[in-house]
Amino acid sequence: MSPQNNHLQRPPAAVLYADELAKLKQNDNAPCPPGWQLSLPAARAFILGDSAQNISRKVVISPPLSNVC
Repeated sequence: MSPQNNHLQRPPAAVLYADELAKLKQNDNAPCPPGWQLSLPAARAFILGDSAQNISRKVVISPPLSNVC
């Protein structure tokens, strides 16, 4: 960890997964809710993972259950 970041226990997800988020945003053609940078399908792909886009899974949950969370 660099000296200027030694106060962080763990960087935020937006920093850790910046490449994945940028890839999703670039390929996202669906409308985004107000205040969001990604559409709901892209956000779901970020959380549940998407092997076609090489996006890693962030949680262990069944995909249908994620629709009600």
